[in-house]
Amino acid sequence: MAVQIGYYTDKGTYKQGNEDALMVRTAQTVNGPLVLAAVCDGMGGLARGELASSSAVRALSDWFDGELPLLLRDGYDLGVLRAGIDREIRRISAEMKEYSMKNGIRMGTTVTMALLYAGRCVTANVGDSRVYEISSVLRQLTVDHSLVQREVATGLLRPEDAERDERRNILTQCVGEPANLAPDIREKPMIPGAVYLLCSDGFRHELVPEEMRAWVYAEAGRGDEAMNNVLRELARKAMERGETDNITAVAVRMTEDGR
Repeated sequence: MAVQIGYYTDKGTYKQGNEDALMVRTAQTVNGPLVLAAVCDGMGGLARGELASSSAVRALSDWFDGELPLLLRDGYDLGVLRAGIDREIRRISAEMKEYSMKNGIRMGTTVTMALLYAGRCVTANVGDSRVYEISSVLRQLTVDHSLVQREVATGLLRPEDAERDERRNILTQCVGEPANLAPDIREKPMIPGAVYLLCSDGFRHELVPEEMRAWVYAEAGRGDEAMNNVLRELARKAMERGETDNITAVAVRMTEDGR
C-alpha cells in the first residue's frame, strides 16, 4: 500500500505570525501503513496562539510514538481507540488550561485529526478546523463546534449563510477550555483512492467546495510534490480573494497499488 502526503501552511496576508500548526506521522505495521495527521488553529493572540497549536501537535506526535502502539497492540478496536483519543485530547486541554492559569493568560486551539489505518478513517475534532473526504464527491467528515453551526443545526441559520456570517469565528468549544470539552470522534471505511484533507478555517472560507474537490482530486496519485503544489495554489487563490487568516492544509491518500 502506498501513501501520498501533501501539506502547506502560510501566515497569510495580514497576521504577523502563523498561529496554525500541522503534523503528519507515518509508520509501517503488520496491517499496512498507519498515518496520523492533525491541523490545529491557535487562539489567544500571536505568541499564545502559536504556543497553543504547536503544543497540541507536539503532544499528538508524542502520543503517536507512545500510547497509540499500545492501543493497537491487540488489533483494531474502535472502542479502545476512541477512549485513547478522547483521553489524550482532554489531557492536552487540561495541561493548556493549567499553563494559562499559572501565567495569567487565556489561550486555546482547535484540534482536528485523522487516523488512517487498516482501511478505516477515524476523525477527532474540537473547534472549526475540518476533515474532508475527497473522491468523485466532497464530503465533510467533521462538524464544526461553532456558534453558526449550532444555529444551522437548530434551523436558525441557513448553511450557505453561515460561511459569511460575521460570527463564524465564535467557537462553542476549544482545547484549552476543558469545562465544556467534548471531542467529536467518528469512524468510517476509507474509500480507495480518496484524499483526506484536513484544513484550518482560513483555507476554506474563500474557496468553493467543488473547486477544492476538483483541484485536489486531480493531483491524486501524482506524488507528494504535486499535492504540496496544489494546496499552495489553493491557498494563494484564497488570499487573492481576500482571506486574511492563517492558512493550513494537509492531504493524505492511501492506495493498494500505489496509483
